[in-house]
Amino acid sequence: DDGFKGMAMAYDVNEFATSVKPFVLRQLAATADCVLYLDPDIFVYARLDPLIEATVQAGWSLTPHCLEPMRRDGTGPTEREIMAAGVFNLGYIGVTNRARDFLDWWAERLRRDALIDPSNQLFTDQRWIDLAVPIYLPHIERSPSYNVAYWNVDQRELWRDGDTYMVGEEPLRFFHFSGYDPNEPSWLSKYQPDRPRTLLSNHPVLAELCNSPTRRLLSASSSASSTGFRSPAATRYRRSACSAGQTSISGSHPGLMPTTGLATLMASTSSAI
Repeated sequence: DDGFKGMAMAYDVNEFATSVKPFVLRQLAATADCVLYLDPDIFVYARLDPLIEATVQAGWSLTPHCLEPMRRDGTGPTEREIMAAGVFNLGYIGVTNRARDFLDWWAERLRRDALIDPSNQLFTDQRWIDLAVPIYLPHIERSPSYNVAYWNVDQRELWRDGDTYMVGEEPLRFFHFSGYDPNEPSWLSKYQPDRPRTLLSNHPVLAELCNSPTRRLLSASSSASSTGFRSPAATRYRRSACSAGQTSISGSHPGLMPTTGLATLMASTSSAI
């Protein structure tokens, strides 16, 4: 059975949550000018108009995990971990109806091959995007102000200008709190338990960002996070339940817009990059 029931039987919760993404995006893009998917552990701090415009122009858009070479200093995540998870982070993707061919292609592959199995070059919905990029030609966002996270924050100058968080010369657009646990506020990500490249103790602005209203809003769903690298599941085929997450741009805080309802997607996962 290639329907959703068959997918739910074949996948674990993380695999199933990510496998439905192209199906939902395709449905939404049929009636919307532009659809942005954001993981439930992403916070929006400034308007996304430049990214929306670029998405509309290209048909779809992505953000890479990194925009600079990664240091080979024994800390993590390593280049190999990023390569295993995929060049692009699918905590964000933007699409329009012009991306229908891409979404059809992606959906077909995720019916059966959204497995967490890095040894066989598979990692949920994410690894497939590496193949899709040269075929379907998305906009690749190179501004460092988008999708800042534990895997790239060491490459991005995060500072504060009054009430505005900045990344270099641009306002911080959105931060991806992948693996951040409000109950462990001194640790940036639980996915770096032994060799983190970035320590909150060395970055007061980053620590402030993590321990601001984020702490209260993430405490209700601290187990949810973004797509990412983890060890393959021991059992590949078993019945799973799926938790639904909501993502959106909402709220009136001048510096913080929590993502809680842009589109109802199967987005509550517990993996790491």
